[in-house]
Amino acid sequence: MTDAAFTKELWGMATECPVVFPRGVGVLPWMVPGGTEIAKASGEIVKKHDVLIWAHHGAFCVGTDFDSTFGLMDTVEKAAEISVKVRSIGGAQRRITASEFRTLAEKFQVTLPEEYLR
Repeated sequence: MTDAAFTKELWGMATECPVVFPRGVGVLPWMVPGGTEIAKASGEIVKKHDVLIWAHHGAFCVGTDFDSTFGLMDTVEKAAEISVKVRSIGGAQRRITASEFRTLAEKFQVTLPEEYLR
């Protein structure tokens, strides 16, 4: 479970995903929830990402206000639900290509981390 793998999986589920969370998804390996250690580690990840997945625990999103943050979480949750459904029927037959992601980014004027397009 890496940032790049999780990001590519969610981005590939709905075209709006790379537009809504272009900085990708940060993944925090399992830690005991509710303490200073996980808080500090989460703080480091959200410097780079607006979406954080706590392995085996849940998700965390940051935004400029409640509505944008709620919309971000809703989009992430929708993409995750689609991913689960797609995997349950044997996986995607076709994925959005790196070239298509770049075209999308150009059209919507967002910058996608190149390491997530490989």
